[in-house]
Amino acid sequence: MMGKKQLVVHLDRSAVKFQRVIGEDVELDFHFEFTDKTDFGYKDQLDAFLTKTDFRTMEWDEYSLSWFSEKTTLLPFSVFAQVDTVKAFQLSFGTKIDQNEIDFNRIPENTLVNLFEIPAWVKSFFITRFPRMVIQHVGTHLIRGLFETGAFSLKILLIPIQEHFLLLGVKDNELMFYNSFDFQSKEDLFYHTAHCVHKQNWSGLKGKLIVCEPMTELNLFEELKQDWSKIDLFKNLTLLHDPQLLTKFQLLCV
Repeated sequence: MMGKKQLVVHLDRSAVKFQRVIGEDVELDFHFEFTDKTDFGYKDQLDAFLTKTDFRTMEWDEYSLSWFSEKTTLLPFSVFAQVDTVKAFQLSFGTKIDQNEIDFNRIPENTLVNLFEIPAWVKSFFITRFPRMVIQHVGTHLIRGLFETGAFSLKILLIPIQEHFLLLGVKDNELMFYNSFDFQSKEDLFYHTAHCVHKQNWSGLKGKLIVCEPMTELNLFEELKQDWSKIDLFKNLTLLHDPQLLTKFQLLCV
């Protein structure tokens, strides 16, 4: 019996990836960088892609989209219920954000809310063309996927997307760390990861650090692997590469 046919989209302000996943296998995979980064330009380029492919007319069972913005913060349910969403977001990221571009995902598994920035065109474009599209922040998919697949032992995720990356850590079935950072080189990735390991007192624990590059073709994993063993804080962490991790987690979150 053929598995479910799911349209999986990874999207940020620089690039997009469309995947056709049947069961757990990626059958089709398309990736392109945006050249016109205006609201109209994004829609025009996405429409041109859909016109050139059969994605709109193909048979689908499920649809999911992971949106990445570096402006993301987590709040407990109890706090979220008592605060103004816009003010809570502006407290973290300033008042220049259009309040119509502030959204949130509830993460019931952890009684958390992920508050993040998302341009209005993302929803208007995809919901119009794929009305059952589930749109969530990359961080939401990662958190839910981590706990769906087991979060008792130490597991750290490093997710580079363009000039930013998300860093998450779980242990003893708790989300212990979640943040986004800017980076320009592998040294930045090493610095923030080492700082996290040190602050959380994880240096003596055995665990895994999994690198997933859902959007880029930079092959940062190979660069990290070259110097990984030189860093004493990482001696008990096994470095792994899973380029389809975000896709796998999206399949669990629909």
